[in-house]
Order: sequence, then structure tokens, then C-alpha cells
Amino acid sequence: MRRIVPLTLLGLLALAASSRAGCPLPGCCPACKPIPCPECPDCSCPCERRPNLLLFDRSEELIAELQSCGGGGGGGGGGCGCGECGNCCDRIKAAEGLGNRFKADFCCNPNVLAALIGALQCDKCWEVRKAAAWSIMLQGARTEEAVLALYVSSKTDPHYMVRAEAAQALDILTVCRGACFKELYARADDLIKQLKAKGYKPGTDNCRVVFAEACASCGVLVGAGVEQPVPAPTAPAGPTAQPLPPGR
Repeated sequence: MRRIVPLTLLGLLALAASSRAGCPLPGCCPACKPIPCPECPDCSCPCERRPNLLLFDRSEELIAELQSCGGGGGGGGGGCGCGECGNCCDRIKAAEGLGNRFKADFCCNPNVLAALIGALQCDKCWEVRKAAAWSIMLQGARTEEAVLALYVSSKTDPHYMVRAEAAQALDILTVCRGACFKELYARADDLIKQLKAKGYKPGTDNCRVVFAEACASCGVLVGAGVEQPVPAPTAPAGPTAQPLPPGR
């Protein structure tokens, strides 16, 4: 009995030593260090050297479903959580589908990114905006328009889950490439101030117009998914009346 206890302790120590993967004594292994980002980040176009994974193109079908609002579809209930539009669940699935590069590729169809950015900024259902933010990351759309939209959404969206999803998508999308968008972030901070001054709120009816006006006022290029405000039509000028000759 006296021999069993020491042998058991020795067996446990041997197992513990083997689990340390060659580090029998504490402090003998070098500490894990994260791999530093390259000093010269890759700021090239995201579509360069990009493999085409598009097996069956459903981009236009999914875009039409994402941009539809009201009537038809699966209804606002069923756990979707928003009832502003009758087909909220269908739009969530469409936003998720546009992030699948087997079904859609923004490099082949720029309307894919335009639709996702438009949904991220102005869809009334927060779950659709959340899905659009993640799909932009899944598409690898490392463009200035997409990065700007994610950055603004992470700061201004009224729903905390959309802000968190946009921030996480932005971090993954720009990993080791933060220096490429340093100036863009500075302009985006000015844009956010303008948006708050104008009462911008994602999901409202006039969010596109307010966003475009704020971009124009602070010199930020309006990207995909944002409609420019349409000026009011003016009546065409009629023919000018010619003066009558004297005596008539």
C-alpha cells in the first residue's frame, strides 16, 4: 500500500510533464508572441489575385429580395424581431446569401456591394443591417466605400448588436491594413459629426439623403449604396416676349 501512493504520484507527474509539450519546468519555455503586422501593408485592390468561387450566380435575385420591402415574403414574425416590413425574414436571408461567394461576388457584380451598403445604412430592420455588415466582411470588400460604411455604422447605428457586428467585421476586414485607411478614418470622424448634427439615423426614410448631404458638406466621396439627393425639378423657361414695334 505504501508503494502504490508514491507510484501514483510519479505517474501523475509524468502525465503533467508530457502535457506541457516539452516544458517540464515552469518558465523554461519562451513566451508566445503575436506575429507583428508587416511594415508595408497590402493596400492593393481586393479584387487583385482573388480566386473566382462563383459556382452559380444568384446575385441579382438576392439583390432584388434584399431591396424589396413590404408585401409578400415570410412575414415580419417568426422570430425575425422587426415588423416594419412584411418580408423581413426574407431580406435577412438575402443579406446572408450575398455574403456567400459561391452565390455572389462583388468583384464580378458591383451591385452586390452597393446593395449590402444600402441595407447596412437604411434598412429598417436591425437584423438585416447586422447581416449586411457581416456579409460585407465575408465578401472581402476592402474598398473605401465599404470600410467607410462599416466604420460609420459601428459608431452611429441605434442598435448595439449592429454596432458590435459592424465593428467586428471592420476589424477582420482591415487586419494588418489599418494604415491603408488612416486618412479615411479621419474623414469619417468629421462625417460622423456632420451626420449627428443633421439628425442622421440608420433605418429612417431619409437616411440616404441625409448621408449624402453630410458627405458633400465635409468633402467625403459618396460611395456605393448611397443615393445622391435629387434636386427639385424646375420649369423650363418659356420664350421671351419680343417688344412690339412703335405704333402697334
